[in-house]
Amino acid sequence: MRNLVSNGGLLDEVIFLARTNNMEHLQWLDTLVETSPSYRRHNLSFAEKDYQSAYDVCENGTMYIKIDDDIVFIEDTAIPTIVQAKAAHPEYFVVSANVMNQSSLSWIHHHLGVVKPYMPELEPPVTESGANVSRWRASHLPTWTGPPEFKIGDEFEAPFKGHRWLPLPANSSIDGTPIYTTTYDAFSPGLWHWTIATQEHYSFFEHLENNESWRYKFNVWDYNYMRMGMQFIAIWGDDVIASKPMDRDDEYYLTEVTTARLKRHAVVGGRALVAHYSFMPQKDGIAATDVLDRYRAYVVESICR
Repeated sequence: MRNLVSNGGLLDEVIFLARTNNMEHLQWLDTLVETSPSYRRHNLSFAEKDYQSAYDVCENGTMYIKIDDDIVFIEDTAIPTIVQAKAAHPEYFVVSANVMNQSSLSWIHHHLGVVKPYMPELEPPVTESGANVSRWRASHLPTWTGPPEFKIGDEFEAPFKGHRWLPLPANSSIDGTPIYTTTYDAFSPGLWHWTIATQEHYSFFEHLENNESWRYKFNVWDYNYMRMGMQFIAIWGDDVIASKPMDRDDEYYLTEVTTARLKRHAVVGGRALVAHYSFMPQKDGIAATDVLDRYRAYVVESICR
């Protein structure tokens, strides 16, 4: 809404791609669409893992910002930043935002030092701490306590529904925490393990509270024909149309196959920060945390006052 042309932004239109038979969700979407003449709904096919029809809306002469439905934070400057980068560098085939909780970028953020040592609380708190609107703030969390030999393996299950993750004592090493296992790969542990995603989200809340989102940022990261995540990207409709027929795996096709064929790179605009909630393999574990409630609390306090 903030980024619509009618509100001084850059987006002429928002197309909601409906790919569900859930009538409650569709009714909610239709109610939302009615709130702006710049919104419309476009129905997609339901073939499993087939996203080809999503690109039927693309037209020549139009830049598109593709945003996944589980983006939970968009920095005010994120869309203008990737639009500017794409317009200024036509040699780039696709420009991604700097996505927090995205497989290979998880490795980059870890090596930038922005992921902090957090561990799950192992027992429900005696009293509910931070149940008010400010509950998203990391400074309200107690320090983690647990057995010295405690480790989180690949099969670690949530200790209880709605559990929090807590900061380790000051000067604790990040070694041995989930993020330490991630690698620079589209199919790294950062894709498969909800514990890595949760540690990243809690670290993000800490930086958000301290006004330190700048710590995530860099200029441009070039994927050099490796597979790049497409949770939040800018791409020209002309390039999409010229690349058809689209493969069922649009991410593989657009960021690996097409970039290599055209010798035009897929890059990350490191100054455009957004946060991605979860990948499919992460969804059940992260749903057992209070991460989404913390984003809601942040919204109530900071956005929808």
